[in-house]
Amino acid sequence: MGPEEREAIDARRRRLVGSALTTGAPWECVEATFPTRFRRFFGQPAFWDAFQTACQGAATGTPWHQARQLMLSFSLPQEINAVDELGETMLTLASTFGRAPVVSVLCQTKGDPKIANAKGWSSVHIAAAYGHLAVLDVFLKLGISVNEPEPRLGYTPLHLAAAVDHVHVLQRLHESGQADFLKAAKNGYTVLHIAAEYDAERCVQFLVTHYPDLKHRCDRILQENAAHKAAKASRPHVLQILTANGTRLDVENKEAGKDIAGVAKVLTPDDLERLKKETVILTDEELRKRKKEQEEALRASRHESQERKRHMMDKEIEVRARREKSAMEMELDAERRALLSAEDVLRHQHLVSIRKVNSLATQATGYMTCDALKTHQHARAEVESKYDRLHNQIMERERVTELEQRKEDEAKAHAKRIEARKMLEQQIAERQKKKIHEEEAKAIEAQKILKTYKQYEAEEQKKLEQQRERVKDMMAEVVKTNERIKVMKDDALRREKQEEMVVAAYIRKKAADEEAKLQEETRLRKAKELRVAKLRAQQEKAQDKRAAQDEFRAKKAWEETEMNARRKEKQEKEARERLMHTILEDRKRQEAFHEEQQAQLRKHDALMDRLAQQRLMEEDRERTVALEAAQERAREHGQRLTEQIRQNAERQQKAKLFEQNDAKFAKKKAMKESIVAEKYRQETLHRLQKQGVAEEYLRELKRMTINETNA
Repeated sequence: MGPEEREAIDARRRRLVGSALTTGAPWECVEATFPTRFRRFFGQPAFWDAFQTACQGAATGTPWHQARQLMLSFSLPQEINAVDELGETMLTLASTFGRAPVVSVLCQTKGDPKIANAKGWSSVHIAAAYGHLAVLDVFLKLGISVNEPEPRLGYTPLHLAAAVDHVHVLQRLHESGQADFLKAAKNGYTVLHIAAEYDAERCVQFLVTHYPDLKHRCDRILQENAAHKAAKASRPHVLQILTANGTRLDVENKEAGKDIAGVAKVLTPDDLERLKKETVILTDEELRKRKKEQEEALRASRHESQERKRHMMDKEIEVRARREKSAMEMELDAERRALLSAEDVLRHQHLVSIRKVNSLATQATGYMTCDALKTHQHARAEVESKYDRLHNQIMERERVTELEQRKEDEAKAHAKRIEARKMLEQQIAERQKKKIHEEEAKAIEAQKILKTYKQYEAEEQKKLEQQRERVKDMMAEVVKTNERIKVMKDDALRREKQEEMVVAAYIRKKAADEEAKLQEETRLRKAKELRVAKLRAQQEKAQDKRAAQDEFRAKKAWEETEMNARRKEKQEKEARERLMHTILEDRKRQEAFHEEQQAQLRKHDALMDRLAQQRLMEEDRERTVALEAAQERAREHGQRLTEQIRQNAERQQKAKLFEQNDAKFAKKKAMKESIVAEKYRQETLHRLQKQGVAEEYLRELKRMTINETNA
């Protein structure tokens, strides 16, 4: 079954079971409204305490036989089965909301499940239509018939369950063996006719499987079987199920004389392919647009239906008020013309006016009796005086005995009264504690709701503040990062310049050191040569023999020194060249390192800029999403508030209607009671006059005026 067919069945279910019954939320207990809706029908208020105890016992599985005895003693059958202004009884309301424990209690305390509501449905019909298996189990357990037809169309509970595709109800009733699946309505419709006409595929499959004879049954009006109904209502899936299970398609009805094969058309594979090719695939944007248009149309339709419903309710209230007023006047006229019966007097004996009439009648009768007794009293006075002494003695003995017995009885009664008083005080204290606890629970719950609401507001404000702080911190961090990068660049340039200056200073210092070293070596060489010359001159003076040899040695030493000096100069020159080459290589490597570092810094700057841009974009998206979510929550909150306001207005209007009905009922009751009291006064006056009571004793009874205020 496709979604469209399921929606059609759900709509059918809402049309079938949707009425004034559904006045509360599913999680509410409807029995809590009984004391308000049915209070005026019960003469004993203590009934509701016993009723509440019995419902709690039935729900928790604890024994409730004492509460049942109290309910039976505090109520009459007509009170248990009383009908309110909407045509509902307590049993039909409990069946509507699936309250199985309440249904069990009412059925076992004079509740009649056959009494119908305003739709003509009994409690069994309601349980089947709403699919409440627990309630049906209670009826089956108590032996209540599940085959009773409703008076208008003759539908059984099985017909209503099949109309809304409650296959689980059919299965449970089939398993119980107490349901008659072959029973037809007044028009001859079987359960299969209803299931086929309202596209209840699961029910059709269940019925043709377990009760195959139903597919051959025809109704009494058009002589149509279940296949006719499916074809007329365009139910191809149901028709396929019926055909697959042997339902005849060549049966002709009375309306057209044609077989139903010409009414329904089964698509071929080619037709299906053609339909698939002709199907238009909508884009997401078009789907969203259509969905938005449908939501707007649905919103407008709901608003229009609510206004129409409110207008109809106002008109209904006016019409009901006029109708009830005229009906009440007619009823009061009939009550005035009706004869007074003993049952009326017995039922209204609690009225103040009737008690006053009885008191005046008794008073007048007593006065008449006193007059008769006065004449008889003198005759008996002498006779009684003879027996006074004897009786006084006997009475004295009896008085002493009676006093002793009375003292014992009074002591026992006093103990019982004290015990009863303690029990009453304990019950009153418990009820006061319970009431205080309930009020404290309500106050705590209200404080929790207010606290939660304030907490939500604080959290939202805190989130917004945190968001602003994060944005400020991020911007400050970006500024700090840029400043840090600039400082790093300046430090790098400064370090580079400083390194170049250090290298140049090192080179200058090294050249100066080498120049000083060369000058020192030249000075030493010249000093050495001067010493050598001096020694040579001394040797020439001291040793003439060895002059030539010394000259040769000196020359050789000088040449060797010169060679060593030139070789050393060459080595130092090569060392300087190697040092300069090394410095140049180091400078090139340093420049390459600086260029690579600059490139890395540029890459790092670009990466940081890109990350900052991405972060800003993400924050913009998050703010946009958060803003949209907040707007959506605000819109949903507004819709919920509007719905709550509408529901509160409806509840207030219904409560006002209940109060008006209670006031009208109280007024009508008071007027009826005044009429009964006036008739009782006239009848009593006539009766006393027949008995020969003197007119002076009846004067106050004649002057008595009775109306609805003092009845």
